[in-house]
Amino acid sequence: MGGEVGETAGVGESEYARQRRTLFKILHDLKALGHVFHLVPVPVCALKPAGKSSLVEAVTGVKVPRDDGMCTRCPMECTILSGPAWSCTISLRISPSPDAQYSPVLSRSDDVELWIRRAQATLLCPHLPRHAFKTKNAEEIKAMTEKVEGKNEAVKTVVSDSVVISIEDPAGADLIFVDLPGLVENEDLEVIRLIQNLVTENIKHSSTFILVTLPAVDNIENQKAMRLAKEADPEGKRTIGIVTKPDTVVTGSTDAVKLWTETFAGTGKHKLRLGYYAVRLALDAERKEGISRAELSRRATSFFAANAPWKDIAANRLGLDALVRDVSALLMSVLIRDLPKLMDQVTRLIASTQRALASVPTPPISAKGATAEALDRIVGFCVALSRKVHGRADDRTFVHRTREAYLTMKQAMRRSAPEFWPFECALEQCEREFRRPQELDAVVEEDAACKVMGLVDVRKVIKECTGWELPGHIPFDAKAQLIKGFVDQWEDPSATAFENVARILESVVVELIEDNFGTFPKFKASITALVAAQMKTHAKDCSDALMSSLDHEQIALFTQNVHDLRVGTERWHEHYQWLRYRQESSFRISGKPTAHAPYVTNEPRSPTVAPRGGIYSTDFRRLLPVDEYKDEILVMAEVRAFFHIAYKRIIDHIPTRIQHDFVQKFADGLQGRLLTELAVDAPESLKRFESWMEEDPEIAVTRKRLTERMEKLIHIQTQLEEYSASQ
Repeated sequence: MGGEVGETAGVGESEYARQRRTLFKILHDLKALGHVFHLVPVPVCALKPAGKSSLVEAVTGVKVPRDDGMCTRCPMECTILSGPAWSCTISLRISPSPDAQYSPVLSRSDDVELWIRRAQATLLCPHLPRHAFKTKNAEEIKAMTEKVEGKNEAVKTVVSDSVVISIEDPAGADLIFVDLPGLVENEDLEVIRLIQNLVTENIKHSSTFILVTLPAVDNIENQKAMRLAKEADPEGKRTIGIVTKPDTVVTGSTDAVKLWTETFAGTGKHKLRLGYYAVRLALDAERKEGISRAELSRRATSFFAANAPWKDIAANRLGLDALVRDVSALLMSVLIRDLPKLMDQVTRLIASTQRALASVPTPPISAKGATAEALDRIVGFCVALSRKVHGRADDRTFVHRTREAYLTMKQAMRRSAPEFWPFECALEQCEREFRRPQELDAVVEEDAACKVMGLVDVRKVIKECTGWELPGHIPFDAKAQLIKGFVDQWEDPSATAFENVARILESVVVELIEDNFGTFPKFKASITALVAAQMKTHAKDCSDALMSSLDHEQIALFTQNVHDLRVGTERWHEHYQWLRYRQESSFRISGKPTAHAPYVTNEPRSPTVAPRGGIYSTDFRRLLPVDEYKDEILVMAEVRAFFHIAYKRIIDHIPTRIQHDFVQKFADGLQGRLLTELAVDAPESLKRFESWMEEDPEIAVTRKRLTERMEKLIHIQTQLEEYSASQ
């Protein structure tokens, strides 16, 4: 393009270009940020070969790759904006990321073709580094991307990511369009399908205008590109036909002359609301000669004026200048109409970018304050942890989750209650309601985990434990063995509760470490290691203490809660005696199940004889003969009563031990331990903290990208507001 400035002033100085170049620059910048606006650009599609590449070269003023076979294998978005001097930049648009500049700023149009080849090859070879093609020539690129049997199998045939060509040209038109891969017929079915899907995806949006190139020598009926355009635009409201190679309609081709005369007049079969344009593009010989764009425009005008059917068609439908002028005006009318929508989209983009930027950690302070910043973060972390475990933070999830863990432990221990039956064998047919009296603590009992033991089973335990006791004395070891049966089952629930609390605490610690040190990888790694070591130490100490507490329940069967033990024993003894001497029919009174088996209470019984006599139904039990299993029933009652005392004790003791010896001791002592381990007063601590306070490079890159994006969006918003106010 160098040396041609001013030679095509008709194109560059169109009404659209003079008044709307600023708006197109805004749209170009928005698309470069990775946002899609379907009202631009204009897709150009055609059946290969149809003069599409020549049209692109004519509009842009630069050469595009031309090879045998398929040349365009990805969308190429071309943006032409007026500028003080000619320049071109090639970028890659890999969704959903913003555009990434690929080439240096090019000042010579002859360099553009090779850089387009390099950029397209980069998209086709995602398995290779992006810089792999930046120094390759055309032949080397072809050798690396040409798919032959057993070679370059990882190279993609077609991709949807785009090569973005940004041109500033003092003599160019302000325009944005997309050059799509040409529709092919003599390729593998998979390739044909991929290209067709790519074209369909780009032309389906109702705000997009479709340019279809049609060779003059071919029948419109045979053009696949036109068929796809009709499917996307059935009423022909947004499709423009561009007739290329008009010189192929020779004198005497009456059918072709008639076809195009009727088509341009709007009386033919293929009517388009936006009509058709005919363009004469550079021939191969003219391209080799390097004919200027101004001379090509003059030759096109002379050709149309001298040859049928073109000489009989309105001049405003002939030539590249007419096409660019009308498409520019058409696009501008749509952009003006949708300007409020565009401004609203920009406002939403600014809001979403602000939210994303707010989620990025603030930049670290200078190295001069590294020690103070590090200490602030350590103290803040420890204080936040202490508040959470003590339940003083606004978020009390830790407390709620640990309480759930302790409740689960309590329920598991409750199921370990011994199941005694005051019969020679376990009577499975008895209803569960009659097994026990109402508990002192009103705890609803779950299904027992222990096996049911009858009188014979308990007698066997007593016999096995009997030594040189005097007659009538029950050996203490018998009770101890039965008590051990349920105490042994408390280790697993205790360990499970401890493990669950440890996991909950660990999740809180990980979250707080991320909040306070996540920006600094080295600092985070060091704090994580120190905290993990402290947690491990406290966990071991607490685990040992828990095992010691459980051992005490087995070694020393002791309680000072004499009253509850006596009352509980009496109740269970009364209950077992009552069940023992009741016949099976007595489980039902008046044909209805009893709610609970009778047992001794402080409430007066209903008398069965005159109250004057003072005799109650329960008094008749004293007339019953002495039970041969009285010792076994007494043992059952004492063990069952002791279970409730020990159970109530342990379900409080274990959580308290975990909370105090592990959770709170770990959290409350962590700050001092960390400061000691980090040796903050040591001379080398400043250098260490400076190293630790180095920010994660990924976070810095993200913050920079979002900050730059925000600045550009605000600038674009200001430009749109100024533009809107000027209209």
